Amino acid sequence: MRPVHPAVDIYAVSALFHLLLTGEHRWPRSNDPIEDLNAVLHRQPLPVGRELPAAIRDMRRRCLHTDPLRRLMAAKASIKLCGD
Repeated sequence: MRPVHPAVDIYAVSALFHLLLTGEHRWPRSNDPIEDLNAVLHRQPLPVGRELPAAIRDMRRRCLHTDPLRRLMAAKASIKLCGD
């Protein structure tokens, strides 16, 4: 088992952010919790529509990356939100 990394918090907040922005989950939900967990661990999230600004779409994609080490970290996400 891998140790918990601060990127877990980024992922959790980003998943909630995605749900609030779109009203949808990051992946199509199934009736199988194992399949849903597999999607969280191994599949990149579905793209969102063009109605969201490109910077928000990019930040959402980077914060929800399946690899914690490739996720946007909190400090960088804050700078990005404030407009570099």
